[in-house]
Amino acid sequence: MASRAVIIGAADYAHPQLDSPKIQDAVGASADEYLALLSRRNPFRAPGACVSLKNPGSRAEIMNAVLTAAKEANQPDDILLVVYVGHGRAWPHLYSDELHFAVGTSDPEQPWTWLEWRLLAWAMRRDQRGPDAGLRVLVADCCYTSRLTMGGEPEPVPTGLPLLAGDKGLAVFSPSRSTSTEVRTFPNGCLSLGEPWSRCTAFSGHFLKVLHDGSDRSGEYLLLGEVRDALHKSMKDCRDPDSHHDVPGLEMQGPNDRTPFVENAVPPPNRVWKTPVTFEEHVADLVAGRSLQVDEVLADPALAARLRNWLAARPRDEAARADAARLDAAINEQASAETYARYRRLRRVGVQV
Repeated sequence: MASRAVIIGAADYAHPQLDSPKIQDAVGASADEYLALLSRRNPFRAPGACVSLKNPGSRAEIMNAVLTAAKEANQPDDILLVVYVGHGRAWPHLYSDELHFAVGTSDPEQPWTWLEWRLLAWAMRRDQRGPDAGLRVLVADCCYTSRLTMGGEPEPVPTGLPLLAGDKGLAVFSPSRSTSTEVRTFPNGCLSLGEPWSRCTAFSGHFLKVLHDGSDRSGEYLLLGEVRDALHKSMKDCRDPDSHHDVPGLEMQGPNDRTPFVENAVPPPNRVWKTPVTFEEHVADLVAGRSLQVDEVLADPALAARLRNWLAARPRDEAARADAARLDAAINEQASAETYARYRRLRRVGVQV
């Protein structure tokens, strides 16, 4: 695996309307904490897996860093994570009010000096066009994140790029959902979070603390949906007198709530969740929103066939379809000939569900 994380802290600006000591402190602290935390968590623990890009002076600096990381994170299980903390802006009637990210030379009245979202998305997914495509995740901590989705579709998606077979797609965490009317986010940290999270921006402080704390009800990895739900609860329950929290967003094009994201900080002995063994335990796991533990069922064709039939009975469940495809692929590629034949026979006769 060669997962990569690019952490962009855009804190220093030449234009006086964008530059402020408060922004510099909060953005700088957030970028530092992202680097410190992610470099201690799989899949970003390997030396050199995390790149810190502080105060990029141009769009090209960001694009080159992201393109390099995307080229390296080119295996099916790789994750490319891009974190942007800084200013965001959108202009009416320009690219359907598309979000733009600031760099050091950005001017509030010159959209062409900002980095448009669709260009960053293109860079993130530049090497994601084949069957070995891994997951891409953006954490966007800036204003106007409700403009992240692209218009023109019945169901807006984070980018206009189509998904190909095997493409694991893109997930975007942000301070505001795409349906929100809120355009602002706030640099003031929440004192109730405690150090060092209170020195970060409001959104990044909560996001980082969720990753730092982990969950005793999760498995080896926190899932995308688990991170979203924990973040939502953390921000909703925040009683900091200076906090201004919208409902945080998680937009996905390709992945689902059960997609693994980052290593769970809670050690296995302290977790309520245990690796499922029986059919009932696997189903309870799936109902709870976790991904199917494919490796745990490959040695038992009867269990695999029974779970596959259970998944097939839910054709409208996108997560169930994804789990079914993963199970079929694993059986085809990893099972012995005898196991494969028995699995296919049990699927045809319809083992009890």
